[in-house]
Amino acid sequence: ITGSIITNLDAYTFNTAVINGGFDIANPANNVTLSTNLVGAGSFTKTGAGTLTLLGNNAGFSATIGVSNGVLQIGNGGSVGDYTTGAFVSYFLVLMLVNQFTYTWLMWDYEWRIREGILSFALLKPVHPIHSFIADNLMSKAIQLPVLTVIAVALAFTFHAVLSVSLWVVLAFIPVLILAFFVRFLLEWTLAQAAFWTTRVSSLNQLYFLLLLLFSGQIAPLSLLPHSIQIAAKILPLYWTVGFPTELLLGKITPSAALFGIGVQAVWLIITFFLAGAVFKLGTKAYSAVGQ
Repeated sequence: ITGSIITNLDAYTFNTAVINGGFDIANPANNVTLSTNLVGAGSFTKTGAGTLTLLGNNAGFSATIGVSNGVLQIGNGGSVGDYTTGAFVSYFLVLMLVNQFTYTWLMWDYEWRIREGILSFALLKPVHPIHSFIADNLMSKAIQLPVLTVIAVALAFTFHAVLSVSLWVVLAFIPVLILAFFVRFLLEWTLAQAAFWTTRVSSLNQLYFLLLLLFSGQIAPLSLLPHSIQIAAKILPLYWTVGFPTELLLGKITPSAALFGIGVQAVWLIITFFLAGAVFKLGTKAYSAVGQ
């Protein structure tokens, strides 16, 4: 496409399994829109200095899109699924705050305390060492969250976030967020105790956070991910510690779904509580003190 007369291709259907090509929009001032759906599994490449805007529902397209020159724009201030631009901003700002509240550094801290011999002294005390880990995490959040909240509010105004919260959502969000913190804490505490046997858990930590990125909703809202990932996320505990509280505050969860989610969180809290206790007992039996 070399000129500016053709500005859209709405009358055409593009099946990349048949076309197996793309668009070369040579004129840098030309913006061509494609409102029809892009389907197929063939290659699709955007070349040329111009702009190609895809406005259709491209869920049937299963290959990758290459961009060798110019601009490829997805949407035109519209929506992806049920998320508008403002809703995306709100989602990731709320997710940032929820993730900060539920986040722990247990695997790194546990490994360090074992290697330095600090945990050996803690095990000699009559108080379970988990209490100090909980206190450290809560104190850190009390310092960091107010600062992050101010930043989030500023970003919300700057990028025009859209958020409307009802009273029942606020009332439900409080216990959901608390449950999310303790489920994630106990889960990560359980995984961190692998250091009793291996001393170092850095690789396990990296693998865990990759899974967390995918299944908790951090990479994208769960409803926009493939159906298989959505099913796996609802089975695993990760979504219920980050994605579920985030979607609840955004109004994406119905009251009945919120009650169901709280029940799932409660089940995972019981599972992780007993699992953390059992692994701790096994770990202390196998533990050989190290450090100075």
